[in-house]
This record gives sequence, structure tokens and C-alpha cells, in this order.
Amino acid sequence: MRNISVLVLVATIGASVFVLPNARAWTSYNASLQESDTIRCRTDTVDPTGKNWGQWCSYFVATISADSQETDGVYDYYQIVVRLYDQSYGINGDDGVDSFYLTVTWQPANSAGGVMRNEPQSNWYAWQYSVSLSYSFLSTSIWVPTGSIKAAVPTPGSTMIMRWDGGQACLCSTFNNYAEFGVDLALPEGTGTSVTFQTSSEHFHYDALYPFVVTINNSGSLVIPNGHTDPVTGGGGGGCFRCWRN
Repeated sequence: MRNISVLVLVATIGASVFVLPNARAWTSYNASLQESDTIRCRTDTVDPTGKNWGQWCSYFVATISADSQETDGVYDYYQIVVRLYDQSYGINGDDGVDSFYLTVTWQPANSAGGVMRNEPQSNWYAWQYSVSLSYSFLSTSIWVPTGSIKAAVPTPGSTMIMRWDGGQACLCSTFNNYAEFGVDLALPEGTGTSVTFQTSSEHFHYDALYPFVVTINNSGSLVIPNGHTDPVTGGGGGGCFRCWRN
């Protein structure tokens, strides 16, 4: 289920009422994809001996949060966090995810804007731990996966694709239960975009003689609407900053 909160800015001076000209104008915004939106399962988990191990499932939760405090007149800032789950980890022979990729794709207006921060960054991670992801007034923690992580950060263009690839040198799990990925991005002031998510994860069962891997793909999308307006600031003496007469 997508959760969206919208704040319409209204200011009053005396008997007059002033509103932003776009009825959809807003400052605070949050949207999300939940387990029910993205879960995918496979029941063809058959090892080389013909044994079926039962149902294996994965899903992701994605959230988009707007920076509701920035007053940059050129760009708006958003934080996207994706939590990738191995729902069947430790169940029915699912020993974990040994490799995966995740892409977050959007199309900024006029090819402007881009990635301000991302986590995890390209590196080798010996174990899972939290790192900070912050830009402007946006801040959160990211629970990184283990193993070799490659983060491909896009340069501004007609289509922006932020991609992570992860894997182990052995048939080993890159995360226990879940791992997180985040990106802080900039969009031209007041413009929106659609954001699509694609994941592919290889779930494995370890056996000295008959190991096997099952791939599960997940996808989903969210929309950042047009109409973001920076918060009202200043306006001493009863004035109204960035307001228009209705």
C-alpha cells in the first residue's frame, strides 16, 4: 500500500486568503512501497537430485521522503531508501542471497539534477553494519550488505539509473534477512518524476555435493508529483513570502 502525505500551504492576512496557484502544491511528502506491493515467490526450488525444497520468497520496501526544510530555489531534494528482504532466509533450505542487483531509475526534467549522496558505496564489506546517509536536511542510517559491492552512480542525463551489484567470492550470504540501499537526489525546483525499482537476487542452498541457486526478481514504482514548494520563510511586517493572490 502506498502511503502519501500532502501539505497544502495557505496563508491569511486580514480578511484576504492567499494560496499557492497550483492546488497540488505541497512541502512535505512521503510515499512507500510495502511487502504486499513487491513480494515474489518461487516454488520450483528443485535441487539436482530432484528434491523440491518448497517456497522461497523475497520482497523490498521502498520509501521516498522530500526535504521539507530546504529553501534552495533551484533544486528540491529527496531521499530514497530501499530495504531488500530474503523472506525465506533460513526456511525450506534457503541459506541466503549470494548475489544481487538493485536499480533505481528516474527521469529528471531537462536532464538537470542528479545524485548527491548514496550508500553503500563501492567497497568490500566484511560484515553488516550501519552507515549514515545525509544531505541537506535529509538523514537516515543504511544497513549495508556484506561482500563486494559496486555502486554505479549516474551522471545527469535524460534517464538516471542508480545501480548496486553485490556478491560473495564463495557460496555465502550477502545479508541476513535484509540489507538497505539509499540515495539522495536533486530534481529541478517544483518538478516531479516517476521512480522505478528493479531487483534480482540469487537465493542459494548450500550442499557439498548438490548446491543450487534460484533467482527471484522484484519490481515496483512510485511517483514524485509536481508542485513541491519551499517552506515559507521571513515575511516580516505581515507580508507573505512566495504567496499569490487567489
